Formats: sequence, structure tokens, C-alpha cells
Amino acid sequence: MSATTPNRIMSLTALFLVMTGCDSTYPPKLNGLYSLESARSGDWTEGATLSPPEVTGVMRLSQWSVGPEWTYGHVQIELTHSAGSPGSRTRSWNGSYQNDGLGQLTMSINDLRFEGEYTRDGKSLTTVLSGDHSESGPSPAGTITWNLDEES
Repeated sequence: MSATTPNRIMSLTALFLVMTGCDSTYPPKLNGLYSLESARSGDWTEGATLSPPEVTGVMRLSQWSVGPEWTYGHVQIELTHSAGSPGSRTRSWNGSYQNDGLGQLTMSINDLRFEGEYTRDGKSLTTVLSGDHSESGPSPAGTITWNLDEES
């Protein structure tokens, strides 16, 4: 066996690791406390894009497991819609979420399932979710843009 064979094996191994690392789809960490920037929903904003003070909300994501394809965690959401209605409607949501590295997001909250896509740009997180209709007020269904709070 030649003295250069171990070097070739090491080089091929390093090349393989670099190539697989470049093609990684590990999901990003979405942990943190987010404030609602804008929301558009056919169900609760009648298709209009609204922002505070007409709609307000917070979302906390707490990751508990990470794998090569999915991240799992706990989600808490509180949404308030006050535009166009006497008094405001507030709804709280608790449950779990999972996201992948390709922009897919699923939430199982308050015994309802919401699924769709997410995009992340710096501290901005946009979710585009569809799911079961909620008669009791605002839900995560629709397009919601969230901003990660600085303290997170």
C-alpha cells in the first residue's frame, strides 16, 4: 500500500463532507418571541392586510428537538383583531410545531392542524398557513409576518 493512499482517502472524505454540507437541508432554529407585523386572512381580516393596532399578536416558538429533516417544538400564539368590530376578539393558541429546511411548517394547536410554508429573512418570519376554520376569532391561518424581538 502506498504512502499516498491514506491522504487520498482523507481528501475524498473531506470532499464528501464539504459536498454534503453544502446541500444540507437542516431546518433553521426559529426559537424566540415574535411580534405581529401584519396579517392577511380570508377568515378574520376578510382578505385585507392589516397591521397594528387593527391586529396585534405574539408568537413564542420553543424548539425541543432537531433532526436532519425536521425541527419540533412548542408554539404559543395570541392574536387580537379589533378592526371593524365592536370590541376586540382575542384568541390564544397552544400546541406543537414542526418545520423543515425547505420552508414547510405544520402546527397542531388547540386540536386543529395548520400547514403551509414559512420564509425567514433576518429577524422577519412570514408564515403562510391553511387549516381548519375557527369560528371563535383570529387564527394562524393566512399570511402573517412576524418580527423576532431583540431579547429573544
